[in-house]
Amino acid sequence: MKHMAMWLAVAAVLATGGCSKGPAGPPPKLDYVNPVAHFAMNLPKGWVVEEIAAQNAVLAKAPNNAEGASLANIGVVFPPTPLGATLDFESVIAGAKEAAQEFPQYKLISEERVTLADGAKAWAITFQAKPNPGGPVIQQRQVFTVINNRCYTLGATALPDNFAAMEPSFDICFKSFRASW
Repeated sequence: MKHMAMWLAVAAVLATGGCSKGPAGPPPKLDYVNPVAHFAMNLPKGWVVEEIAAQNAVLAKAPNNAEGASLANIGVVFPPTPLGATLDFESVIAGAKEAAQEFPQYKLISEERVTLADGAKAWAITFQAKPNPGGPVIQQRQVFTVINNRCYTLGATALPDNFAAMEPSFDICFKSFRASW
């Protein structure tokens, strides 16, 4: 939950600026489906989902018994698009880059354009930062996409020493994420 503020800050910057248009149809049959925000994804076994409606966010947390998993989580932030606004994918990328660089002790690890499971274009950035004074440095991979004029931000967080070990769990969510029905 501490790192939810980081996602919300980035997502808030982005919610003001075409978009990928997905096919219509019923929600996919995946482990977690959010019919209100129109997204779904599979979850690693044993992970617990917390819906944070007031923040337009969902947080999936690793089980407490997983070694080093106390900070490991996947968050999805999906702020509503302001009435009359049209989100532009390239503006989302520019805003995300700018917002990420403002975090204390920011260190870029990688960035790339990716394609989601439903064919939607997305942009991924992996970095380390210390978002909370007195807190640890964390590593995060954020994936941004704009589908049906709504920005979705997926963020995987873990301690840097544990991030690689958690990547297979994170990939379950990233590789199954769909928001195009």
